[in-house]
Amino acid sequence: MSDPEVEPIKSPSQHTALQKMDFNGKYLIDMPADRGELTLLSKLPPNFQPLEPLPQDPMADLYYPQKVMSSCTMCKTPWRTIAEHVYLDQGRKPQSVVLFFKRYFNARVTWECVDTHMKNHCDLRRIGSSGLKNLELRQDDMLTWQYRELELAITGILAEIDDIRGMEDSRERPELRIKKSLLLRNLYKDLVGMQQIREDTIKNSVNIFTVLHDIYFSLSDAASKQIIANKVQEIKEQLSKS
Repeated sequence: MSDPEVEPIKSPSQHTALQKMDFNGKYLIDMPADRGELTLLSKLPPNFQPLEPLPQDPMADLYYPQKVMSSCTMCKTPWRTIAEHVYLDQGRKPQSVVLFFKRYFNARVTWECVDTHMKNHCDLRRIGSSGLKNLELRQDDMLTWQYRELELAITGILAEIDDIRGMEDSRERPELRIKKSLLLRNLYKDLVGMQQIREDTIKNSVNIFTVLHDIYFSLSDAASKQIIANKVQEIKEQLSKS
């Protein structure tokens, strides 16, 4: 069987048709002028520098099982990982990887070679993501809930209650119904406790606006009153952004 990477040299009209192919991908945009004969991907040296800066890896936080087959060109290339991520980012289209290597390396790899690699040497059904990366991406969400931990806890408990309510139970398995009831009872107990803590916190908290109001009307000079008014406005603006 011949190497799937080797393909007949296309005529100029075929190259033109390839470059104008209608596919939803960014690697076709602003495709540079002809750089001469394409080099087989398997012939590129490991230290070969891309002809233009590579785009940012769109899925750098992903991980999934990978196999390494010595006979596979895609398995052996140093740019395997980013090529797989391009494949995923562009809707799992092998042609997007073909165009990626053509644009950035002036290299040639066949559609069949890419398709075989993606289907047999990567388990893309078991994609996960890095916990640390997820934590970085969720910094904004974390800041949104800063100083609102009780509200977040109550929201989480309500979500768990909804999930458990949606669990199927069976008359044939009464132990599942008992387990569901126990889980709901514990969650309702936690919810009541969290709500009581929130109410106590609100009851015992100091209202900064009341304090500033009292200070404002206790002052006699206009300059000092203006300072208080400016501070109240500043606090309101900060609260509206949180």
